[in-house]
Amino acid sequence: MLVLLLASGYNALDNGDQGNLRYALAGGSAGFAATAFGALLAIGLRTVSQRTQDSLLGFAAGMMLAAASFSLILPGWPPARRSWATAASLRSPWYSAWAWGPC
Repeated sequence: MLVLLLASGYNALDNGDQGNLRYALAGGSAGFAATAFGALLAIGLRTVSQRTQDSLLGFAAGMMLAAASFSLILPGWPPARRSWATAASLRSPWYSAWAWGPC
């Protein structure tokens, strides 16, 4: 795994495509900073009221739902639509055209 990581880093630097590498490092650093900030808050705040804890958990749940919606569901919708339309057409050609329209 380490060899693949080093080879991919060398490839990114050697080909002159350092823009993507900068974006990856910036995104990774932002994720690290947010995680570290959250850990420091968890260490610093020993007693949290039930209302604050519920609000924080609700916010985290909303963020996870948004991540699932925009990162997984939306890009997977067209392939799933084509797949279901193909499966429906195998059963009944008129149902596929009526239910899904042209894919």
